Amino acid sequence: MGKKVEFYRAKESFVTVFEGEQLSVGAGELVRAGHKLLKRREELFEPVENFGRFDRAEVEQATAAPGEKRGEKKKK
Repeated sequence: MGKKVEFYRAKESFVTVFEGEQLSVGAGELVRAGHKLLKRREELFEPVENFGRFDRAEVEQATAAPGEKRGEKKKK
C-alpha cells in the first residue's frame, strides 16, 4: 500500500477561474489534497511523493523528540 498523497504539483502553468476570479497557477506550484482548486482540474496536477532529497523516510531524525533520550547505553 502506498503513502497517502498530501499534495499535488501543477504539471504546467495555467490560468483558470476559481471562486469567480481569474487565477494563475505556476508550474510546480503545490496544492494540498482535497483543495477545491483540484476539482475538475485533476489532469493539470500530479501527486507529490516527496519534496526533495532530504524529505525521505529513510533519513534518520537528527535530534531527539521531546522526552526521547538519544545515545544512552542500555543497562544489562
